[in-house]
Amino acid sequence: MLKVTYNVVTKEANTIKTRIGKQAIFLPNSKYMLLFADANMVTGHDMHIDRFIELYVDFDKIKIQSSLSKINTNAFDNSFLDGTIPYILMPNDSKSKPHIQTYYPKYKIDYHTSNFVLYKFFSNK
Repeated sequence: MLKVTYNVVTKEANTIKTRIGKQAIFLPNSKYMLLFADANMVTGHDMHIDRFIELYVDFDKIKIQSSLSKINTNAFDNSFLDGTIPYILMPNDSKSKPHIQTYYPKYKIDYHTSNFVLYKFFSNK
């Protein structure tokens, strides 16, 4: 990462951390996790390996379906259905919006910068 880019991304990350305060945040694309190490971040990668892979591959014609894990993901999934995790942060790129719409439909754009899009949980109630 270029020094100029690093400085811009760091500044944007600090603005987002101020905005969310101590509330939980999830980064499905872990590229920027280091910048949020001091936030109340859901650490690790997505428990759904297929979703994680989709964000990292550069081709759209292959659909990843994995049954590698027999782990029960209900508690993880419910955190995104009931608002336990109020924020999701994605890079501002072409894969992020469809990823959120498909897997996290209760989240809507709350804030964006040139490098990030911050999504916030909105209940349908």
